[in-house]
Amino acid sequence: MKKGMAMLMAVCMTAAMTGCGGNGAAATTAPGSTAATAPAATTASEEETTAAHGEAATAASGAQAGSLMTIEEACAAAVGNLNLNEADFADLDPVTLTIASSASSSNFGYTVMTELADAVKEKTGGKLNFNIVWDGTLGSDNELTESCEAGDIDIVFESTSSLANYIPESAVFDMPGLFTNVEEATKACRAFLDTWNEICAKYDLYTLDLTCPMFRAFSCNKEVKAPEDFSGISVRCAENKYYQAFYSNLGMSPTPLAYSELYMALSQGLVGAQDNPISVIYAAKFYEVQSHYMEINAIGYASNLLINKDIYEALDPAYQDALKQFAVQFYDGEINGQAYADQEAFDAIGDVMTVLPVTGEIQAAVAEAGQPVWEMVAQDVGQEIVDKFLACAGK
Repeated sequence: MKKGMAMLMAVCMTAAMTGCGGNGAAATTAPGSTAATAPAATTASEEETTAAHGEAATAASGAQAGSLMTIEEACAAAVGNLNLNEADFADLDPVTLTIASSASSSNFGYTVMTELADAVKEKTGGKLNFNIVWDGTLGSDNELTESCEAGDIDIVFESTSSLANYIPESAVFDMPGLFTNVEEATKACRAFLDTWNEICAKYDLYTLDLTCPMFRAFSCNKEVKAPEDFSGISVRCAENKYYQAFYSNLGMSPTPLAYSELYMALSQGLVGAQDNPISVIYAAKFYEVQSHYMEINAIGYASNLLINKDIYEALDPAYQDALKQFAVQFYDGEINGQAYADQEAFDAIGDVMTVLPVTGEIQAAVAEAGQPVWEMVAQDVGQEIVDKFLACAGK
């Protein structure tokens, strides 16, 4: 194994747990270690939500781990970038806000959040405090959204996919083929934040920050050199009509399947491909039953930190600014740390799986396959909202 394997296994095992639902189920261990129990079954919507919490942000192809921030460095940078003046809070009453999530607290994102919370408390002279409750302790994703909307929980950390039942316009984040990397996607999401908050306001919610910290990837058991090589591949995907349409447009046969059944299905040839990213492939040992990997970067995981709108508007502007800083630095820290973990996973399994290049021809095919899905989304949520997001994406 390559350097940094102790850190890598801790992060990647966490990625598998959160990718499977984030409810404390054990992840599969690496070669040479004691095997853990299989993850509990989860619904497609649960996987979508928790994957954005635990799976790593996709690093640029060919990047070296040495050029990326370690997890410790990512936390330190996030804390260091807070620009808060204790004097601005001296005359304010103390505030304590609860942040809830269904993600696992063993996720290093939890470490980023708690370290930032401690720093905010210190920099505000003990005035702004956070009660951070992960592991689904306060409810499932749907329950957390309902509680935040009702004002029973102050802040919720979740992916936009969990909002589909409450905010139909969240479908814009399911449009494939818009971006090629996390930086582009996050820039577009943040540019879209004001529009997104106009939508959220109708549901008594306010988004502190909106990013796209990682992408789905693609692994299979055949060499894919050109778009036509996708033809006929049976790919396991979430039960999401936009994802399924995209894979069909590429010539594949999308097969909705519970994550808990995926390893067995791959090993028995019931499906020939899957779309989890590299850290999950490593932690779940999919490299044992998949020979090729492609960083296709077609479908992103948008994620947001939501607060009840009435609670937010009742806060002093100094607290509002502190919350926005907290949210931005949390996501930046998570993205930076997970990019490092992803590259470590590449290093660890690179000699087991063949990493396929995303050629210009394949990238063009991905974009072409995505555009009809954009039209589907427009029919469902309206052309105006789709056009606004496409404009933020530079399309």
